[in-house]
Amino acid sequence: EGDQHRCVFVRTVVAAARLKVMAALPPELRTRAGRVAERFHLDAPGWFQSSDEVVHLELLAGAVWEAQRVQITYQRGERAGAVERTIEPLGLVLKGGVWYVVARTSDSIRTYRVSRVLEAALLAERFVRPDGFDLAAHWEESRTAYERGVQRIDVLVRLPADQLSHFGDAAGDRA
Repeated sequence: EGDQHRCVFVRTVVAAARLKVMAALPPELRTRAGRVAERFHLDAPGWFQSSDEVVHLELLAGAVWEAQRVQITYQRGERAGAVERTIEPLGLVLKGGVWYVVARTSDSIRTYRVSRVLEAALLAERFVRPDGFDLAAHWEESRTAYERGVQRIDVLVRLPADQLSHFGDAAGDRA
């Protein structure tokens, strides 16, 4: 039931955002945008996955746009506990249906999973973005480093030959 309510909430937020954007467009662009929405649809999560609940996404997006500092309480992991951070949000990334905020802290640029932000509050202070910061380049470098560091294991699966295509469908393109 919680997933059903979350899906309704997400659809409502997306619909409201779409209406706001459409209302803000000049009439000639509104017609084009309507045609695009009729012909293209983005469903970011993979099969058999639901999107994370991203309660603070709107606040973080506003902070990115306005270059405004944010105080967050962040859940580092299931056992690692929560920490308080003051961040300077530099950008948002949607990867595989999961939202991340790339932010500068006092000592480095870090990536935070938005669904793990337990609390968020805008601070009055603004910040100056780092000269030449390229979100896409930073993400690519960060993603590559993460993928290199993930431990991989080989798994041997035995199944009848007539079931092989079903296994590939379920396991994805890496099977």
